[in-house]
Amino acid sequence: MRKRTFYSYLGPSKAGFTLLELLTAIAIISILAVLVVKGVKSLHETAEGTRCVAKLRSISQASLHYAADHDQTLPSLQTAAAGIYDGIWFRYRDLVVPYLDLSETEKERLFTCASDTEFSKLTLPSYVFSGGNEYKPGLLKGVAGTRLPSITVPGRTLLLLEGSMLFFKSFHDAESTRSADFRAYASFVDGHAGSIVVWRAPGVSINAGINPPDNYGYTFGD
Repeated sequence: MRKRTFYSYLGPSKAGFTLLELLTAIAIISILAVLVVKGVKSLHETAEGTRCVAKLRSISQASLHYAADHDQTLPSLQTAAAGIYDGIWFRYRDLVVPYLDLSETEKERLFTCASDTEFSKLTLPSYVFSGGNEYKPGLLKGVAGTRLPSITVPGRTLLLLEGSMLFFKSFHDAESTRSADFRAYASFVDGHAGSIVVWRAPGVSINAGINPPDNYGYTFGD
């Protein structure tokens, strides 16, 4: 008779994971990690977009209050700009700031997009005015110095836009320059703000003041 030992009662030994099982587990974990990262990034982008829209809406209201005090006329420097940064695109801020009931620190934050690593370094506002008509009158479109009653489609006419749009970029998408169209945030003459698909105007160095085809949801001006 075969002698039983202590180990006989433990039953058959169980093998560990096979290589195939380990590779499958690693693949599943990798996929889950990617999904989690994408989910966090999506939440961050959504929150950032919400803040951006809120800021644009607040600045738009200040711009419209300015117009109400100036015979329904939107901000204007009444002169063509000598340089790209020396004009209504950026200097509108000086005109509308008095209409913001905020502290100096709050005002500075209002005009700065958290993802802006270009204009903010130059102490320029991240959000620019739709005023191409004061840079190149007759060539670029815009609403600088325009009376509100004369704007035929206020719900499609840009009032403010992210400065990155000027140079075919998005503050929120590092890959935006690689595609024909990209998304950015903007506000309109009727006061609403939101995300728009930006048309990449061909053959120009500055992507502002040139109206896109009719199937896009915005225009820089009549």
